[in-house]
Amino acid sequence: VCTNQGFISVVAHDSAIWPFLLMQLSERVEEIRGMATGTTFLEVSKGKFKNLRVLMPARDLVLQYAANVGEQLEQIRVLRKQNAKLTEARDLLLPRLMSGDLAV
Repeated sequence: VCTNQGFISVVAHDSAIWPFLLMQLSERVEEIRGMATGTTFLEVSKGKFKNLRVLMPARDLVLQYAANVGEQLEQIRVLRKQNAKLTEARDLLLPRLMSGDLAV
């Protein structure tokens, strides 16, 4: 599931296609941003988003794609989580190191 500020959700009703759908939408961020309007913040209307067409290859190709990238996507998720934890640790420790409150 991918949701924007206006709660437009993209749900892959077939779990086998979510990796392809994720990459398809990720590659089209600028195109989607180009459809956005607004003065306070940019938002894509549901009407415009519904008109966004996603070309789907044959199911066997989508399944092959999912099999090939599924492991990498999981690794990306794990590495992002680790990176967030490391950033949090750095932000906690760095001020203490710089002030001398924590000896190395």
